[in-house]
Amino acid sequence: MELKKRACGIYMHLEKCEICGQSGFLELPDERFEFITTDGMGEFYGQLIHVMAGLISLPQVHCDGHRKVEFREIDNRRILTGRVCWDYLGTYSIWDLTHDVTESRSWHEDFQLQLEIEELGYEREVITKRTLLLSFKEFCYAVLRCGTELLRNYGILGYTQMAEEYEDFNLREFLELKTYVLGVEDEVWCGMRVECRSDLQKELQLLLFEM
Repeated sequence: MELKKRACGIYMHLEKCEICGQSGFLELPDERFEFITTDGMGEFYGQLIHVMAGLISLPQVHCDGHRKVEFREIDNRRILTGRVCWDYLGTYSIWDLTHDVTESRSWHEDFQLQLEIEELGYEREVITKRTLLLSFKEFCYAVLRCGTELLRNYGILGYTQMAEEYEDFNLREFLELKTYVLGVEDEVWCGMRVECRSDLQKELQLLLFEM
């Protein structure tokens, strides 16, 4: 299986901080957003992967209660939205990811993601609020590259240890998103999705691929 790196205009980074837990930033071509989480390795990143996997799921998956996404009808448009929310010592960060699914598209196609980032203070007052329109594949590539760096630097058991009391992120959803971004779903599934069989060697290659 041939996997190829590509240029990406978005960069995301998370690192362990002994004082504050996790520090990170999301860097866009014309803007940089920095944030701190008590336990970003599990709480923040895990939620983000969960929501993003929900945004590319089949419609019947959206409604089973497993994904953290929901359908809304707004002005005759069908909107799929998911929320990532965490607190840091009494302050809150909320990321809302929205996908307009009114028009049908194939599973492999890119789409425009609306990302709304809101920072709340101790009294739940709004400190900052930004709305970004991004290519979902670009954003997804940046998020997965960040996760791959974490796994390559700390390992699966090491990452889990760092997640402390929170759950670590879902590797199955992580792989689903990687097959989507890199366009290798058919190769990983060996054309046998109906039989619920995938290729473990290719999954391990995909997991470790340095994006």
